[in-house]
Amino acid sequence: MIVGMATAQEKKTFGFAKNDMLLGGSLNCFTRKYDDDHSTFYCGVSPTLGYFIKDNFAVGVNLGLGYQRSENEAMGRTEKEYIYGFSAFGRYYFWELGKRFKAYNQVNLGYNRRNSKYENINFKYPTPEDSHRDVCKLNAGVGVNYFITKNLALNFYLSDLIEYTYTKEEDNKIEKKVELNLNNFYSYRFGIVYKF
Repeated sequence: MIVGMATAQEKKTFGFAKNDMLLGGSLNCFTRKYDDDHSTFYCGVSPTLGYFIKDNFAVGVNLGLGYQRSENEAMGRTEKEYIYGFSAFGRYYFWELGKRFKAYNQVNLGYNRRNSKYENINFKYPTPEDSHRDVCKLNAGVGVNYFITKNLALNFYLSDLIEYTYTKEEDNKIEKKVELNLNNFYSYRFGIVYKF
């Protein structure tokens, strides 16, 4: 009986239980080259706060801040986007890979605004006026936490495996899109999680 109690306590050392809270953040930076004339650099951070309403199941909020620079030499211009927004999420830890690895799936519903500013490179074409667009997104992904200690974990998250996006441009043009991103490494995010 004593051995059984000790084993049960050991199993609870790593992971999440009802009324736990998590505080974390993730970083996503990449450079993407589409062809010889077109490339993109992006970097974004996303602070996270979550509360476990039951064992292994949390609800919470993310904030998002990002910067994207796209260079299009064929069009002779550079576009800079300043991105900010927020989302609500539900996260469920469904699989233990040993004591320290915990896999989860997560659904996010969020909004962000993307403010665009343009610069001419070689004045081939007229420079567009500064603009903005509003984006609403519903997406789902999977992730893994690796617990360094019982309170601190590394986080690896594939955030956009499947997503629905609703975009409204400044001129009221609307675009709706569904994407499946099973091989898109640009949606990978790395971060840390602290449990308290």
